[in-house]
Amino acid sequence: MPYPANIEYMQAMPGRPAPPPPAAARQTLTKSNKPKFARARRRPRAPRWTSVTSLPRLYLRGWRGQQAREEIEKQRAWIVTVIACVIAAIARLVRLGTTHKLIFDETYYVKDAYSLWRFGYETNWPKGTDAKFAAGDFAAAVADPAFVVHPPLGKWIIGLGMKIFGWSSPFGWRIATAICGIILVYLTCRLAWALFNSWILTGIAGMFIATDGVAISLSRVGLLDGVLAVFCLAGVLCVVYDQLQVRQRLARQLLGPKLGNDLAGMRWWLVAAGVWLGCACAVKWSGLYLLAVCGIFVFLRDLTLRLSALRISPHSLSKQYPGIKGKQRAWLGAIVRGGLPAFAQLVLVAFAVYLLNWWNWFTHPGAWGHGKTAAAAEHSSWLDPISDYVTYMSEVMTFHTGVTSKHPYQSYPWQWLINQRPTSMLFEKPHGDNGDFTVEAMSSLGNPMLWWVGVIALAVIIYCTVVRRDWRAGVILVGYLGLWAPWLFYWYRTIFMFYMVVLTPFLALAVTYLIGLLLGLLRPLPQPLLACRDQLVAPPQRTPDIAVSMGIALVIVILMVAVFFYPVVSGMPIPYSHWGWRMWFSSWI
Repeated sequence: MPYPANIEYMQAMPGRPAPPPPAAARQTLTKSNKPKFARARRRPRAPRWTSVTSLPRLYLRGWRGQQAREEIEKQRAWIVTVIACVIAAIARLVRLGTTHKLIFDETYYVKDAYSLWRFGYETNWPKGTDAKFAAGDFAAAVADPAFVVHPPLGKWIIGLGMKIFGWSSPFGWRIATAICGIILVYLTCRLAWALFNSWILTGIAGMFIATDGVAISLSRVGLLDGVLAVFCLAGVLCVVYDQLQVRQRLARQLLGPKLGNDLAGMRWWLVAAGVWLGCACAVKWSGLYLLAVCGIFVFLRDLTLRLSALRISPHSLSKQYPGIKGKQRAWLGAIVRGGLPAFAQLVLVAFAVYLLNWWNWFTHPGAWGHGKTAAAAEHSSWLDPISDYVTYMSEVMTFHTGVTSKHPYQSYPWQWLINQRPTSMLFEKPHGDNGDFTVEAMSSLGNPMLWWVGVIALAVIIYCTVVRRDWRAGVILVGYLGLWAPWLFYWYRTIFMFYMVVLTPFLALAVTYLIGLLLGLLRPLPQPLLACRDQLVAPPQRTPDIAVSMGIALVIVILMVAVFFYPVVSGMPIPYSHWGWRMWFSSWI
C-alpha cells in the first residue's frame, strides 16, 4: 500500500520502514552545481563481527586480543621487576664494605670460605684471630681440619666473592650474599607473576621483599642463610613452572580419546627444581624439609587432577587400569604413573646434587672425619670414605639436635612471625659516646607492618588453600610448611630469627595475595579442567570501595615503615636518639 501524499518524509508508520523523501528533497548534484571541493561520503562500514559471525573467527579475535593484553601485562611485569631489583641493589650495595670487621657469625663462615679455597676443606682457627684476618694476616691458617656442621656450597659461594675482591676485603666477604639478595627479589617477582598474572601485584611483592629488614640485613653480612634463601625460592619457582606446563598436558591425556595415557613424560622443570633444592640442602640441611613438602605438593596436585578427571569422565583411565573402579584408579595412577617418576626427577636428582657438593671432601683425605673407619677396623678399604662420610653425617645430626646453649638473642619459632626477638648483629659507636653520639646498628628486624599483617595473611592463605582449593595459596603455604613449621619441632634448640630470611619471599607473597583480594586484582581460578592461565580471563569482580582503599593504604604504610627502619637494618650511621626511636619494644634491643 503506498504512503499518503501528505505524509511527512521523516515520519514512519508503525511496523513499516520510513517512506522515501519527496522529490523536492531528492536533489541530485550534477556536474554544474556540484561543489568544487566536495568529498564523496563513504558508506558506513558494516561491523566485522556480528551475531552471525562464525565461532572460529570470534574465538580467533578473542584469542588475539587476549594475547595482546597478555604481552602488555608481561612487559609491565618486567618493568616493575627491574625497578624492584634496582631498589634492592641500592639498599644492599651502598656502604656494603664500610664495616671493616667480621660481623656476628661471619667469624665462622668467612674464615671457613678462606680455608676451603686455600686447603680444599675447613680448618680450625685460633681464638682472637678475627682482627688479624680482617687486616690481611692469614698466618694463623694451618691445615688443621675442623668439624663443621654445614655443607660446603654456601661457603664456596662466599669465598668466590673473596677471591675476586680480596680475602681481607669486607666488600668481598659480603658481595656474594648481596647479589643473592638481589636475585631473591628477582625470583620473588617471577613467582608473583606466575601465580597472580598481574603486573601490579608483581610490583607490590617485589617492593615488599626489596625493602624488608630481614632480607636487607641478611644480604649485607657473609652468612649462609641469604644463599639458602635463593636456592629454596628457585626450587619452588621451578615447581610452579612444572605445574603450569605439565598439569594441562596431563589433563588432556587423561580426558583424550584414548583415556589411558596418563604419563606426564619428562618433566624438566621438576628436574630443575631438584637441582636447586639439592643445592639448598648443600648449603644448610634445613632445605631438606622444603624438598619433602614440595614432593608432597606435587603428588597431591597429580592426585587431585586424576580425581577431577574421574568426575568429568567416569571412564577415564579405564583402559589403563581394567578391573579397578573409581577413585582406586586415581590413587594407583597418582602413585605408580605420577608419584614414582616425580620422585625420581625431584628427590633423587636433589640427592645426587647434594652428594656432588661433597666431592671436595671425598677427594681430600686431610679433611675432618677421614680415617676413622680404618683406625677402628685396623685395615683400610676402598669403602672407608663412604663409611667415614656416614659417620660424619651422624655426628652432624647429633650436633644439630643437641645444641641448647643459651644466647642473649635466641628466640622461638612462634616469636618469629610477629617479629618479637630480632637478632642484633652489629652495634658500634664509631665516634665515642659523648652526647647524642653516632651509632651503627644492624639488626634482623623485619618490617613490623609487613610481618604483623603477614599473620593475618597466613590465616587467609590457609583458608583459601583448604576451603577454596586455590593452588596459588597452596604454593605460598608450601613455603611456610617447608621453611618455618619444621622449626616448631626444635623449639628447645638455640635458634635465631634471622633464619627466617628464607621465609621473607613467601611472607611478601602472602601479604600481596591479601592485598590482591582487597584490590580485586586476584582473579578467581578458571573452572574448566583444561583451562590454563593464558586461555581464560575471569569475569571482573566488583570490589567494595572500602576494600580498595584499605589495600592501597596498606601498601603505602608498609613501604613508608620500611623506609623508616632502613637505618637500623643496614648499619647506617644515625644519632643514638634516632636509633632509640626505632626500638619500639625492649625485646628489639
